[in-house]
Amino acid sequence: MLSIRAKSYRTRFAALALVGLIAQPLRAGVIPGRWEKVSHLEAGASLTVKIKNGDRVKGHFLGLSKSKLELLIHPSRAAIPRDGIQRITHQPRDTVGDGVGKGAAVGAGVGAAFGALLVGSIDGGSAEGMMAGAGYGAGFGVLFGVGLGLLSDAVVKTPSVVVYEAPRNSR
Repeated sequence: MLSIRAKSYRTRFAALALVGLIAQPLRAGVIPGRWEKVSHLEAGASLTVKIKNGDRVKGHFLGLSKSKLELLIHPSRAAIPRDGIQRITHQPRDTVGDGVGKGAAVGAGVGAAFGALLVGSIDGGSAEGMMAGAGYGAGFGVLFGVGLGLLSDAVVKTPSVVVYEAPRNSR
């Protein structure tokens, strides 16, 4: 029995190691030279462009051609040639509403369940009491969840994503 278990663990470990090796290239991130990836951004997306001379330009995406990137750098437009760009980074929009909505939903569910269980254990489990407890619990849970959602939105920031990086040999 012990030898069958040892073989099973070895087989599982070998399978996990193989999956890890296969998945490693998928985690590599941005593929240098993928200019067309920039064209999939929404108009107005917030971008930071690192120029090959070391300067950085921040603006909003307007358009893309084979040879240049067009940005709105308040209040004017700018066309940056592709061969002068080292890296383009996108700062995804992080709205306050996503954390608040998720927090309210989770808080309502947990509060309703907790309220129903609490009232059910106190008054013997009457349906009316459990419904009232669920309602009060959901109300308090929503308030608590909204607070946690606001706090998480204030603390956790959405990371920037590199959408283009010039190939190394094009300097």
